[in-house]
Amino acid sequence: MKGLLVFAVLWGAATSFAAADPLAAARRALGDELWSVAARSAAEAADATTNAAVRASARLVELEALAREGRAADMLARLGTWTDAAGDGFRYWRAWAELACGRTDHARNALATPFESPRYAALALRLSARAAVEANDRAAALSLFAKAAAALASDPVAHAENAVEWAQALDRFGDAAAARAVLERERAMEVAGPAGDAARLLAADLLARTGEAPEGRRLLEWLVAGGTNTAERAYVLASCALADAALAAGATNECVRLASNAVQRARHPDLVRRAGFTLGFSLLADLAARARGYAEISALVRRFPDAPESGRAQLRLADGLLAAGDAAAAAREVARVTLPPLELGAGYTPAKMKALGTAGLTAVDGHPGSYMFLALAEPVTRRGVVAAWLTSRHASGVVFSGVQEGRVRVTPEMQYGRLPLKPGEDARGRGETFVVGAFDDCRRGLEAYADAVAAAFQVKMKPQIAGFCTWYSNQHGGAGDAASTRAFAAC
Repeated sequence: MKGLLVFAVLWGAATSFAAADPLAAARRALGDELWSVAARSAAEAADATTNAAVRASARLVELEALAREGRAADMLARLGTWTDAAGDGFRYWRAWAELACGRTDHARNALATPFESPRYAALALRLSARAAVEANDRAAALSLFAKAAAALASDPVAHAENAVEWAQALDRFGDAAAARAVLERERAMEVAGPAGDAARLLAADLLARTGEAPEGRRLLEWLVAGGTNTAERAYVLASCALADAALAAGATNECVRLASNAVQRARHPDLVRRAGFTLGFSLLADLAARARGYAEISALVRRFPDAPESGRAQLRLADGLLAAGDAAAAAREVARVTLPPLELGAGYTPAKMKALGTAGLTAVDGHPGSYMFLALAEPVTRRGVVAAWLTSRHASGVVFSGVQEGRVRVTPEMQYGRLPLKPGEDARGRGETFVVGAFDDCRRGLEAYADAVAAAFQVKMKPQIAGFCTWYSNQHGGAGDAASTRAFAAC
């Protein structure tokens, strides 16, 4: 999901002395964008008090901190352990977390009952609009965003946040010009603070894509010039965008300066990766700084080994080192190659689908990856997609799936461990064959995949025989024994 829907929690009165200090610390940390500190302090405040109102306030702070940190699954887990989590605030954050986890139907169900609090009612309009976007319901989404704008007219920050989400929805529906018009009409870029910074960052991107790149660049430069007065995300992403442009123009020193500043500011893991890789590749472009760039990228890959950026960075790093004649270094770095993700169409709803692979039957985003194949299907209709590796001559093929912006995404990855390249050899010369197909019945798709593997490797099966398989004989250590064999034979 793009952006983050947040707001100032309506604090309860701190009447419990035991919880006052950690709750105050949590509120301060929230204001300082120290999300982990805020969540931890709020949890301590809730545990330390016997006052129900203070405990509820502390838990709402914790939920907001987790939301700002992007930890929707943790929010649902916490809500599941609280027996007294009742009221508009908790229902709102449950819906927010459900939507962030790709469970659009669950979120809409949580939002169906009207909210008594005017504040939460207005925020629920925004969240309902985002749920409509995830359901690809353009008319409902735009109508709800307009209603939310009217309801939030007296709150400049919330009004600007709504405008950003409204513009993002229009951009997602393919209307960048209308997205720009919303930001201007709602005067979102005139608001100070993180909400306004988010609007300015989005406007810069929209301007660049609608033929007004110079004006977009001026907005990026304005955000960077704001330094610590600019919100972390806006500052880091603006700096990286300008660094990318400088690198493309051959201005390596300017690129390194901008990327270095982004690295200094970044705290959120996503931003640390974005800034770090930008700096690493800018250094790699400078012969004198190549060793430092190599070290920066390698450190990020080790720190975030499972991130898709790491797989792409390894391939890019290997190609760069090969181009520079350092084939030995390139060989040491190619541990995995992650291909660009495949996004399923809007007709595939994440909440209605299941994944079946070597990790078993799970939610679409509930498994650590599947070796060789992955089937994603609707259990009721069996309609879905089969994505699989046809070969595994050089690498172990893995298929990942997840949910992003309400769509199912499938990410293929080749895991080499260490790919031994010869001098001058291109890393991509050791690739594998990946296949994907959509089927009205995924069982037919899995059979088609098995047939394709048999054809690729010229597998010819011998006639099936009747026999005894020891695989499931767990009660006898996996292999059975004399007594159990006699008992089995007598059946």
